[in-house]
Amino acid sequence: MLLPKSSDEIEPNASQGIHLGVADAKQRDIGRAIVRISDRAMRDLRIVPGDCVSVQGSITTVAQTWTAYSEDQPEEIIRMDQFVRTNAGAAVDELVVLRKADVRDAQMVVFATERLIIDQYSVRFLKSRLSDIPLVAGDMVPRLFHGFHFTPRVAKTLPDGPVRITDASQVFFVSHEMTATPVTAAQTRRCSLFC
Repeated sequence: MLLPKSSDEIEPNASQGIHLGVADAKQRDIGRAIVRISDRAMRDLRIVPGDCVSVQGSITTVAQTWTAYSEDQPEEIIRMDQFVRTNAGAAVDELVVLRKADVRDAQMVVFATERLIIDQYSVRFLKSRLSDIPLVAGDMVPRLFHGFHFTPRVAKTLPDGPVRITDASQVFFVSHEMTATPVTAAQTRRCSLFC
C-alpha cells in the first residue's frame, strides 16, 4: 500500500507540493468536485478550506478543498470521489501531488457531449449546475440532468488553465466529433447554443 505511514512524510514545501495517499470519498461527497485533506496539509500548502488545489496523478485536475473528517485528521490522505480520481489519473491507495491552484474566472468553456444541447433553457440550467466548480481542459464533469447522468468533457477553456464558470462566462456544448480537432469559437457559435 502506498499511503504515507505518518504525518512526518508530508513534504512542507508548498511550491513543490505535497504527496498524499488517495482514499475514496464518503458517500455524501460524491459528485461535488471536492477533496478533503487534513488541517496540516492545508497549512503546508498555505491554503484554507474552499481554496483550490491541483491534483496530479498521471494527469492533473483541480478541485476545491474541504477539511478532512475528524477521524482522518491524523492520516495523511486525500479523500476524493471516482470522478476526481479519473480526472487526476489516480486510483485509491496511490500517491498524488497537491499544489495550490490559481483558478481564474472563465470567459468561455466548451463542453463536448454525446448529444448536443438544443435549447437555451437546458444550457442555462446546466451552466447554473456547473457554476463555481474548478475545471481544466480534459475534465469529465458528471451531473444529473432531467433524470439521467450527463457527463460532459471540458474541451476548451478561455483562459487556458484552471477556471471556474461564473455568470459572465460563455458556455458552449458541442458534439464529441467536433473535438477531434481543436475547437474554435466559430465552430461553437455554429453548432451550439450558449448563454
